[in-house]
Amino acid sequence: MKIRPIKVDDLVEQYGFGFPYSVRGIAAEHEGRVVGVAGIMYCKPPQCFSKLDDEIRKFPRAIVEGMRKLRELLNEQSVPIYATPDEEESTANTFLEHVGFTETICEGVWIWRKQSPI
Repeated sequence: MKIRPIKVDDLVEQYGFGFPYSVRGIAAEHEGRVVGVAGIMYCKPPQCFSKLDDEIRKFPRAIVEGMRKLRELLNEQSVPIYATPDEEESTANTFLEHVGFTETICEGVWIWRKQSPI
């Protein structure tokens, strides 16, 4: 499993389309195939995104490494980053909590604010 910077083609491979805004993020690659992506889409306000194939769940260390790199990227931002969990993914809220997002008063809207290093 390799964690590397994201490329536009990775988004097309995971989502079936590219994003209409600039992005920064990471991709998890296994045997030449992208099995997960995560990052920030620079719209207003900036949005965090992630999509993981079931295959990556066999590699918990890669997930932890990916979350660490995502946290670093999020902490580089000078403004809050928002996220909305995929309602069809039962672990989405847990994933957001593990990354460090907190739920806002608006149900289904999560926010990242710069955090102190651990």
